[in-house]
Amino acid sequence: MKVTPHKTALRRKSRFRINWDAPVKLCVRIDERNFILKGVADTCEMFCKETTLHGVRYIVGKKNPDGYNRKLKQLTTLISRLVWMTACVSGAIFAVAMMSLVWDRFQTTPTVTTVETTSHPVWDVPFPSVTLCNINKVYRPNTLNITRILMENGIEIDTVQEFLENLSNLISPENVDSIYIKTYSILEKFGYNTERLMIELVQPCESMLKLCFWLGNEVPCHSIFKLSKSSEGLCCSFNYRALKSFLEIDTESNDTMGTSEVLHVSGSGRNVGLHIVVDIEPEDSVAMTRNYYGIEVMVHDAEEFPQSSVTTAVAQPGQEVVIAVKPSVVSSRPSVRGVAVHKRNCYFNDEYKLRATKKYTLNSCIAECRVDTIVKKCKCLPFFFPDISTFANEYRQCDLHDVDCLRNYRSIFESLQPPLNTPGFNTTIDIGIDCPCLPSCSEQNYQISVTTASRTHTGIKEPLYGNADLTNLTSILVYFKELTCIEYRRDLYMSWDGLLASFGGIFGLCLGGSVLSLVEMLYYFTIKLCINVISCKRKADSAARVTLGGNQWAIPIQPRKVVHHLPEDTHYRARRQIVCELARKSVEKCCKCIEA
Repeated sequence: MKVTPHKTALRRKSRFRINWDAPVKLCVRIDERNFILKGVADTCEMFCKETTLHGVRYIVGKKNPDGYNRKLKQLTTLISRLVWMTACVSGAIFAVAMMSLVWDRFQTTPTVTTVETTSHPVWDVPFPSVTLCNINKVYRPNTLNITRILMENGIEIDTVQEFLENLSNLISPENVDSIYIKTYSILEKFGYNTERLMIELVQPCESMLKLCFWLGNEVPCHSIFKLSKSSEGLCCSFNYRALKSFLEIDTESNDTMGTSEVLHVSGSGRNVGLHIVVDIEPEDSVAMTRNYYGIEVMVHDAEEFPQSSVTTAVAQPGQEVVIAVKPSVVSSRPSVRGVAVHKRNCYFNDEYKLRATKKYTLNSCIAECRVDTIVKKCKCLPFFFPDISTFANEYRQCDLHDVDCLRNYRSIFESLQPPLNTPGFNTTIDIGIDCPCLPSCSEQNYQISVTTASRTHTGIKEPLYGNADLTNLTSILVYFKELTCIEYRRDLYMSWDGLLASFGGIFGLCLGGSVLSLVEMLYYFTIKLCINVISCKRKADSAARVTLGGNQWAIPIQPRKVVHHLPEDTHYRARRQIVCELARKSVEKCCKCIEA
């Protein structure tokens, strides 16, 4: 800066009227709030100018475009900044909203089930288990021993007959007269419990099953069927491998077709399946659970406990019942295991161990919950359930004494407890069994279509059955309807890499950013921010406010730099006086004024 020695000209140009007799006042101020805010402001300005995010640099672009007057410059700059600021803020809000939506879907819908293929081969699907349950629970030829015991103990034959008829209440509980309870007490003295009594009275599988054909070839029925328990009492089951070995009724029966593995077939149609002829023997029926004669046919997973909730058909005497099975498969990808159970809403086979069955299925799990609830409410276990109660020291087998309790709570035993605050339900009371069961992540389901035909002529003989008279017999055919089935795949709706890709796409679409943009933000608002704040603090520490003649200037304490911080029209005498004063005095870094 060039100093003109012409005092008059300088005095005319100067905007300041300096009192030369006034002393020079020096004041050093350190305001931490100001230098921190200035450091943040400088960092934000530098970030906006140098960032790769689209549109941000225009917010702090050129302050005044060249070639315009002053007011127009200010107006143009203001409008430009407002437009770009609005655009950037809108893009940021839209990006946050879209990312929140994606995150919400990732949290609430972690898995999705889609159709993998409609041509999944049936040989990869186990052939279903077929469980036959006679609606009659007491077979007359097997009642002779029980009748003899009761009559020897003073029970009349009519009372014995009525007692046997009421035994169906153990499966389908209704009102029972107290005299029959007294009669049951006599049998208990002879070592009978409910299970032993019903096994002795049920129609044997050898008596019910007359002919059996597997894959078009006749096989001995006892080699493919065995006595089993179900929710309908004691039944005869084919290809049934659900219960653990120590819970089986007849452990001495032969394994199905010489193997303990679940059976498969490689085809479809009547000749590639199970064909059986059964004799219900209605004339020997004593205790019925329905008001008609027949056999309930349950088609279910071979490793699932059979109960009334599975697919069921009814076969009556003199009918041919054709059951065409349409399987479907649900398989889960291994990546689904990484999702929490309460989010994916299913169990893998090794995640929830059941006490009775080898494999986890939803129906088997509910059956175990039902057992525990019955034992808790009635302090007894129905004979047709496996002995799996957790209250092993508090229960006995249910008998006629417990029919009233089973009847009073049967609506609870057949229902599930809804979650709290479910609309339409009073969830403060027990209206169902409290069960933590979830569907299986990988399973197979069986849907059936049933065709029933009645024989209208007597004396019908079929060469396939050795010319046996089928007039009062029942034929049941079970086979796969088609060679292929539908396979569903349960997979992650969005994996972590997919979530990251979605976030990146939204970030790039709305703001034009990338991973490097995030690195920029991290760098500028950590390292660069600290550097700028420290720099501003040093400048504040080295600044002094000089007062001379009523005018103030903030200048550094180094005398050689004073000239560059004073206004251009400052009188040269004032310049010299200030420089000399600063050179003479040592300015302390504190908030006080020193009068020269």
